[in-house]
Amino acid sequence: MTSPTGYDVVVIGAGIVGSAIARELAGHRLSVALLEARDDVGEGTSKANTAILHTGFDAKPGTLESALVSRGYHLLSEYATHTGIPIEHTGAILVAWDQEQLDALPSLKDKAAANGYHRCELIGAEAVYTQLPHLGPGALGGMTVPDESIICTWTVNLALATDAVNRGVTLLTSHRVDSVDAVGDATTVHTSRGPVTARWVVNAAGLGADLIDAMFGHSRFTVTPRRGELIVYDKLAHALIDKIVLPVPTARGKGVLVSPTIYGNVMLGPTSEEEAERRRQALAWGLATGAVRDIVQAYRRARHAGDQGLTSFNAACAVGLALGRPNDEVQQTVAVLLEWARENHREWFHRFEPTAAPAPETLHLDLARAENRPALDAEPLPPRHSPIF
Repeated sequence: MTSPTGYDVVVIGAGIVGSAIARELAGHRLSVALLEARDDVGEGTSKANTAILHTGFDAKPGTLESALVSRGYHLLSEYATHTGIPIEHTGAILVAWDQEQLDALPSLKDKAAANGYHRCELIGAEAVYTQLPHLGPGALGGMTVPDESIICTWTVNLALATDAVNRGVTLLTSHRVDSVDAVGDATTVHTSRGPVTARWVVNAAGLGADLIDAMFGHSRFTVTPRRGELIVYDKLAHALIDKIVLPVPTARGKGVLVSPTIYGNVMLGPTSEEEAERRRQALAWGLATGAVRDIVQAYRRARHAGDQGLTSFNAACAVGLALGRPNDEVQQTVAVLLEWARENHREWFHRFEPTAAPAPETLHLDLARAENRPALDAEPLPPRHSPIF
């Protein structure tokens, strides 16, 4: 069905999640547009991961994550067989290297069973080395997860996006979202290549999802990006390992893994580093240029005029754009500044004067504390012109 507002649904973000959503929606009587800021699909985090198709055996039982990972495993396994996506059911072994890890294995097996996965088995050190003969010395035991698999993430994204287009979805690449206007039942998404209007908007923007959320006047969550590095070995190393070797999670973290790849390499990793610098750099620019003052004043003017967040956010972004900064940097500055001010300095935020701006080092310390705060409570389903998650 074609809506008089342009499209029934606009999906922001053509990664694996956005492409899968668009493909699914296209199977109904809906007109769908899939927006991507970059010049091709899957150019964000969808291309940068360990490429493991996870059974969800270690998720917290009873959670939404547990249900979605388990269902996603079966759906993607079946989809791969129909589309020719490279997939290899290698299986995995969690290896215990000390007594603490060995003692944790029975509870992990119980957790897997609570998640509906009943194929895990506890094995001793001899069985570990039988299956992984090139593993270094010192393993005390392990747990098998026979259905863990490796897959090609690039092909998954391409297949989903191609499928979506073949079903009638309009793919709009190089359409970076700059702002949104929601009036009645219609939402206009203003992009770097012009406006796109729809009745519904789905936010699948990955690491930029919190910025999109802020454009709709919300501050329901914050994305804290992390980046990791992997060592990828030559294909000559492939003979050393034919299964995924997983660490046993402890109170200190999940550790790193060793895995074959669908291309015949072996990879080790990943590391994990928080991307708080993204926000600090944006704030440093805002303080250095005086944009903090102008942004807050623009936001306050719009709020005092009776706006409840949408126009005020866009007005604040417009100030940054007028100063000649890239749109994504402006959005980051606005979103972080407003979040910081609301949660940490309400009085300063509402009574802002140029001479009252905090020193950069003080702002950074306050922001660092805010980054570790608990997640926001879930809110009721938003109005139809708001993004749906």
